[in-house]
Amino acid sequence: MKLTRGTCDGPLRCDYHWGLDEVVFYVGETSPSLFLECFAGSAGTTLTLLLNDCVQRGILVVGDSYLGAFWREGLKTDNLIRKAMNFNANKMNVQEVVNNPDRDPAFWTLVKSQCSWRGRLDHKAFLEWNVTKAWNRERILESLSTVRSLSDRLDVIEGQDVQALEPYGDATALLQYPFDPYDNWNKALREKWYSEEEQDSLFQILASRKGPWILPSPSEKMSEWSKARQIGEAWMVRRKLPRPWLRESILVSDRQFAAGQNELSLADERRFHEFSEKKKSQ
Repeated sequence: MKLTRGTCDGPLRCDYHWGLDEVVFYVGETSPSLFLECFAGSAGTTLTLLLNDCVQRGILVVGDSYLGAFWREGLKTDNLIRKAMNFNANKMNVQEVVNNPDRDPAFWTLVKSQCSWRGRLDHKAFLEWNVTKAWNRERILESLSTVRSLSDRLDVIEGQDVQALEPYGDATALLQYPFDPYDNWNKALREKWYSEEEQDSLFQILASRKGPWILPSPSEKMSEWSKARQIGEAWMVRRKLPRPWLRESILVSDRQFAAGQNELSLADERRFHEFSEKKKSQ
């Protein structure tokens, strides 16, 4: 499926839309009625799918009240657009906002994400050296306007555990906590998400779901469970790196799809090795 309207990174820099090519390919031509992104940060994947009409509706599950405040305000009002338009992003003003997260949680999330190093939201993350340059007003306003334009097709809910999936058993679900195991943003939630108990609950829910699901970067335990119980299959995605045989595991619900893609990928790898060996012998 071609993205005729391009990609949308989202108005936050706290994460990047993971494996968008793979998600679009997996969603395919089915145009699911509902796409669920757990746990969303910048939500670039869902925004891109909606913008290109790859899915009909989207729901973002966020595990944090600050992200929840941002998405609710960004979707349902023009307040963030007005605030971003009028904000003078000098060091003093940015620091004033960052130092007072509870004064305006939605705007704090936007400013912190845009002006902190790598978009990190943890309270101790330091700011970019040039916050004025980091505050790309034109891009921010464009992104916020895109979010606002999709408000009738996108909802947000707060949920801090995988049980948030249960009411949406028929939806196509992308499941990835947006912060890696070493990020200090919302440490309690991060530790819960990566705990064996939560991963076990997630596996049980996935086993009973009707709708397709995608689980990038599964834990070793999840991969073992999936293989032993034949629920889902590891799709071994080849990344375009200097070593083209470097692969990343993605668990998907469609076992036949994963097996077929893995077979094609291995065939490509064999051809690559044969070509390399042929060149060496010349």
